Amino acid sequence: MKVNLKFIYTCICLSIIQIRAVAQPYQTAVLQRVLTKLYDANSQFKKDKPTIAFKNTLIQVAGYVPKQNLILFEEKAYQICQSMGNDSLNAMAFLLGHELTHFYQHSQTKVGFITNFLSYDKTQKSSLSLEKEADIQGAFNAYLAGFEVDNNISTLLDKVYTTYQLKGKILSGYPVFEERQRTAKEVQEKVRQLIDVYETGNWMLAMEQYDFARLCYEYVARVYQNREIYNNLGVLAAFSATNWAGENQDALILPYQLDWETRLSPKKSRGTQTQDATQAQQRMDLLQKAKSYFEKAADLDKNYVPARINQICVLVQLGDVSAAESIYKKNKNRLNGIPLAFAKLALANNSNLLKELTQHSYTPISELAKYNLAILNKENTGLETSPCAIDFNPTEIDGVKLNRLPESPTLTIDADRKARLSIQKKTNSIVVQARMNGYQFAFQRVKQRLPNAISNISKQSVLTNVGILERCETEHLVFRFNKDKELIEWVRYYGE
Repeated sequence: MKVNLKFIYTCICLSIIQIRAVAQPYQTAVLQRVLTKLYDANSQFKKDKPTIAFKNTLIQVAGYVPKQNLILFEEKAYQICQSMGNDSLNAMAFLLGHELTHFYQHSQTKVGFITNFLSYDKTQKSSLSLEKEADIQGAFNAYLAGFEVDNNISTLLDKVYTTYQLKGKILSGYPVFEERQRTAKEVQEKVRQLIDVYETGNWMLAMEQYDFARLCYEYVARVYQNREIYNNLGVLAAFSATNWAGENQDALILPYQLDWETRLSPKKSRGTQTQDATQAQQRMDLLQKAKSYFEKAADLDKNYVPARINQICVLVQLGDVSAAESIYKKNKNRLNGIPLAFAKLALANNSNLLKELTQHSYTPISELAKYNLAILNKENTGLETSPCAIDFNPTEIDGVKLNRLPESPTLTIDADRKARLSIQKKTNSIVVQARMNGYQFAFQRVKQRLPNAISNISKQSVLTNVGILERCETEHLVFRFNKDKELIEWVRYYGE
């Protein structure tokens, strides 16, 4: 009698939800905590977070059941993750991140089949593209949530195929081990690339290379969209708009919030240009684009504070103060402590409120308030411009001369603008080359603690949720301090 293996396999998958759950509250709680971190990092809250079902089957490792909004996780898979010691949570994050991506795929495309991590693209109605997307987005999601999965995927797959006795076998419905490992290698390379481009975008922001920063975020957004990327794209558009401001326009510094930083100072050209109609329209278009990005970020997460502050900022910049005040009132309960003070600062267009904020205990807020108060009163702002007050003489690291870098393999991040990146990891540093339409920019990141360095707020500073970035324009240097004011990383840059 001929057996229809596909039919049997489908029946097994459809019956999974009927299999008795193992009563393991501790393991389920651990998985749920990992899933919560992934869900929060992804920041797409339009659909309720899936629940976890812990199973004693030996069929699929993990899977997603759309009709029940349920992620299945097998007991044996949990034991495999545990066997990885310090990387146990990282392994769980990759498996759960893969299935969480299927959850998002279902909410967008309504593909209603039950997924199976083990059978990968062999599941009925699944495809290699959907599964690779689940691997890539799941791994990048894990990175954003603070897990380290980059070097653990191959080890995890090796253990899975060994435990489930699939090594060296060719079975209908299951990809062979070598095929899955090739896919894993491709996924790891793509995830490393996304992480490198994402971090390059962050540093480009600090060095006011806004075009490169925007292209970096847009490159990542083609694969992975979340609130931070939309928020950062909005901030970049708002910063770019100041370059088209007329005299006395955008004179006050608005506390725009990046996902991990607050921009303290505008570009030097702000408010000094003679503005014609075309420039005025360019400024308006960029501000409207920024407004749209902030709305997308806030729509993904109603409680995302930076997007709310940025909505207030851009509405003030657009001259719609009443709408900005409305956003403030609707979100006042979400904006407590320092975020509330930043929101007040965005709305502060009178001397009395600014005087109150100059007494704030958080130095960045008090300094911004002093600056804006001086602008309103047409007085000296009092903020230093350059050079930085850091006594530092950088030595040559890894033999790198930024103005003499050789051509190296490049990644195209925007074909139309001929924008390319080259990211090389050396012994003691990371070197980034960027090219676009004939313009070249390069920088070198060096992780080095210098306990004697001192940070000072200046017009070149960038405030972050983990410390401060101090940019020394005259010396082409950027220093990153932690909250304890310790210098933990520095960058030197060169452009031509």
